[in-house]
Parts: sequence; structure tokens; C-alpha cells
Amino acid sequence: MLPVSVIAVPAAYTSQQCSNCGHTCPENRDSQAVFRCPGCGFEHHADTNRDQHS
Repeated sequence: MLPVSVIAVPAAYTSQQCSNCGHTCPENRDSQAVFRCPGCGFEHHADTNRDQHS
């Protein structure tokens, strides 16, 4: 088995923070599933965007 690094990320605001540019605001979440960043225009499924934070 290969070694794996785990990075602890505080959960606060990760659902509102853009994984592309870091812009954080409630308006980033159009719905439960859709994430759209008004800062850079990045669009992604909200859960996938959240999982990209590191």
C-alpha cells in the first residue's frame, strides 16, 4: 500500500468557498447541488467543489 497524506481542513464555509479562486459567500450556492462563483465564474457540483479544498 502506498503512503497517503491527509490534510485536515476546517469545515466552516467549505460549502460556500470556491475551490478555484477561494472567494467565499453564501451566493456561491444557487441550490443544494449547484455551485457558481460570482468571483471567477467557476461552476461545479457543490459536493465536488467542497471536496476539492486543501
